[in-house]
Amino acid sequence: MAVRKPKVAVKAVQQESPVDKVIGLIKWVDNPFKLFTVLVIASFAFVGFFAWESREVLKSAITANDKLASLKSDSELMDISSALIKEAGGEVVVVHQANLMINKRTTVMAVDKNGRNKSVEGTVTSIFNESPGRNKAVVAMLSGEVLCEDFKPSSKVGEWFVKNEVTFVCRGSIPPEIGKLVGYISVGFKKKPDDVNSMKVILNQAAAKMVK
Repeated sequence: MAVRKPKVAVKAVQQESPVDKVIGLIKWVDNPFKLFTVLVIASFAFVGFFAWESREVLKSAITANDKLASLKSDSELMDISSALIKEAGGEVVVVHQANLMINKRTTVMAVDKNGRNKSVEGTVTSIFNESPGRNKAVVAMLSGEVLCEDFKPSSKVGEWFVKNEVTFVCRGSIPPEIGKLVGYISVGFKKKPDDVNSMKVILNQAAAKMVK
């Protein structure tokens, strides 16, 4: 009598996109040796068109960490953020300081229409995390873009956005130049602005003023 072989269930394997793989590698980098490893992989066997096209931007942004500009004082950031809320018609403005070398983001300024809110300031989290929206935004900012999209919270700061009825957000690099990111601005809106392109220009102008 023939022996029947038991059926083995095959579990579907979720495929990672090239962008996911790039972000995973960046999150893994926390010292010069790992950075060197990433650059070697990027040069010879990196996966996906995006990774290949972005390798110089990523390399420049991470290795130039000690040569980058720095954010202005709190009082200056406050003045610029308050003016940005009025000009853009946003509900909130948040300024984050970024350190790509150790994948660290620190919230240094949080402003709403009533003034400065220190309850979320000092919050430290990773720049790249499990949120596809944030990761997409950071990669875009490293390339000199301002990314505007529907908002989904992924941190304590995001929860504060929700309390302010934010449903749409624009994020831009500080300063706006490619590969020079020392921080970034997030501007939250109750609804999508009628002219998103104008919002991007306004945000970049404010970002340029926030560095010494």
